[in-house]
Amino acid sequence: MKLYKTIFIIILNILNIFGQTETWNLLTVSRDLYSINNLSENKMLILAGDYSFKSTDAGVSWSLPVNNNVNAGFSGGSFYNYPDQTSFVDSLFGWTVVYDNTVKKTTNGGQNWITINTSLTNHYITCVQFINRLNGFIAGKTNLNKGFVAKTTNGGNSWTICVNTLASIPSTFIMLNAQKGYANMNSDTLAETNDSWNTVVYKKVGNGQGIQKIYFLDSLNGFVLGNIDFISNTTNGGLSWIMKTVNLGNTVNMFFLNSQTGWVTSTRYRIYRTTNGGNNWILQYMNGIYTNDVYNDILFKNEYTGYACGSMSVLLKTTNSGNNWYNAFNVPPLYINSIEFVNFNTGWIGGSTGLWRSTNRGYNWISYDSLKDILVKDIKFINENTGYFTSVNKLYKTTNSGINWFNIYDQNVELNKISFLNQNTICVCCDSGKVIKTTNSGLTWFQLETGISGYLYDIQFVNDQSGFACSAFGYFVKTTNGGSNWSIHYPFDQKTYRSLSFINLQTGYIAGESTISQPPYPPSFTKVLLKTTDAGNNWSLKYSQNGSGYNKFTDIFFIDENTGWILSDNTGVGVIHRTLNGGSDLSTVFGPIGNGFVTNGFNCIKYLGANRIIAAGDNGSIVSSISPIGINLTNSKLPIHISLSQNYPNPFNPQTKIKFEVPKASIVKLMIYDLLGREVTTLVNEELKPGTYEVDWDGSNFSSGVYFYKIITNDFTET
Repeated sequence: MKLYKTIFIIILNILNIFGQTETWNLLTVSRDLYSINNLSENKMLILAGDYSFKSTDAGVSWSLPVNNNVNAGFSGGSFYNYPDQTSFVDSLFGWTVVYDNTVKKTTNGGQNWITINTSLTNHYITCVQFINRLNGFIAGKTNLNKGFVAKTTNGGNSWTICVNTLASIPSTFIMLNAQKGYANMNSDTLAETNDSWNTVVYKKVGNGQGIQKIYFLDSLNGFVLGNIDFISNTTNGGLSWIMKTVNLGNTVNMFFLNSQTGWVTSTRYRIYRTTNGGNNWILQYMNGIYTNDVYNDILFKNEYTGYACGSMSVLLKTTNSGNNWYNAFNVPPLYINSIEFVNFNTGWIGGSTGLWRSTNRGYNWISYDSLKDILVKDIKFINENTGYFTSVNKLYKTTNSGINWFNIYDQNVELNKISFLNQNTICVCCDSGKVIKTTNSGLTWFQLETGISGYLYDIQFVNDQSGFACSAFGYFVKTTNGGSNWSIHYPFDQKTYRSLSFINLQTGYIAGESTISQPPYPPSFTKVLLKTTDAGNNWSLKYSQNGSGYNKFTDIFFIDENTGWILSDNTGVGVIHRTLNGGSDLSTVFGPIGNGFVTNGFNCIKYLGANRIIAAGDNGSIVSSISPIGINLTNSKLPIHISLSQNYPNPFNPQTKIKFEVPKASIVKLMIYDLLGREVTTLVNEELKPGTYEVDWDGSNFSSGVYFYKIITNDFTET
């Protein structure tokens, strides 16, 4: 092993971190991805309803989700979406439409959008196409169910109707220049203009089925994609069309690299490729269950590198012309039940799609393929190596930091939350008021009866003997002898207590909701937070809030008698609250996510110390008050040799960046040591592809002083 003796010293100055204002970051959120926009050689933008994602390195890495307030993307039918809702002319200027009479415009590459009212009353815009920054066109529907086209010569500030009586409503539309353009009509009819829609010619180009997409490579070579069973092409600027019968199902979108090579997406997450101008097609990829699973857009940067985006944050990428595809986002979809971090960088989430792991503080997530069909309910680690998670009636364990998991319990009882009494003793709360317990790290288990029949939502032991649990039907139970016996308490009428947090043996909180059975109808729900100062014998109501629909507190965590964080689900809208006076008053520190048609509720929270919190919930939403820098690939160009750079800033408080280069695919480990040579944390421990990386270390949990960092690969070590 080649050993370099260079020493890099980190000087950490920790001030009062807790007094700092929380800054929350949305790390992940599952949204349907509608359009991939190539802004320049290196810049790309994906629009996903009310969020967007941007890449500045040609799609190698993507930004955190940004709320764009655009709501781009809308359905054009049962299986597919309108493909021409967005148009960019360069890296800065772009427009999108959302099926009303407004146009959204950006002049900074999608970072901000303004809404322009077209003043076209009773018009609904379905398509947009700009030729340059000033000249553009929109198409759509009139109140008489006719098609229309309008144009602008001042960047969209004002619009003039070109035609208001097209035979039907365009759903795909293209302008080759300021004069010549095409729009689809009913069935297989194509509307064509050569004079900015002053005159229109209708041509049949297919087999009677509808037209899904119009695509032109240049002024002569173009394609029309039928839905279903045909594709037609022209090589003479639309004077004549040649139809080819195909069997691609319900098609969605199309991209051609040249006159011979192209791709088509269709329902059930299918991607087809042709290398002879559409005469023959090969199914390259299929990964769908339901007919409404689609790739809404497809784009190739060059002959080898391409992307396809679709439902629930699926962004496929290929680097070998589509022969192999992989998910470039890896956003955890759907419902997240539990979140656990063993340090600022390494954590797990679990829910309806199994178990996921992150090594860069939630910026990226990787799923466990062998566990993807398992419903994960709770995850807890007792140290960085040993952890457990529950899944309905099964309990799994790892002893190697989550690399491998094995089943240690499988009985006819529904498991929920986990609590550690000590290194070897664990309790898990269950349904029917049961608790299972082990005293030998899971080798054997036995059941404990709490005396109630309700579902136990949460459990917490504050020492080897004293523990608490909360349930449905308004019950709270506690034990003072390790669970052998439980006393039953009933703090208030008919509550569901979903979460508890005790800061010591005497002081704790429970939270949940209570049903209001009297009018107004339908029933409303009251969010409730209760506090005890005598180990649960007596409770005081600290906070309640009525609301229509389903309102509840879902998870809580208190660090002292006054300071805590509380998650709520307000009929599907997730909010994170903080209290500084023991729950008497709550302030909103994050939320709500989403607007209009897509919302999210929060279900679980993890506190990592020093005011650092991660929370997760529905639709794959993960938010954090920790800087989400983690480890990022900053340059994919092949370095000449491996190198480790001086951290910056130095001294720092509380975060610093460490840069290193990897010339070949390697297992890379990057660790921090104190002055005594003790390893205090591991920042990186995974296989990395060649490139330049930057990793962030947050020293909030470490004392001020001098630290060293060390990188290890198969043939290189530097400290």
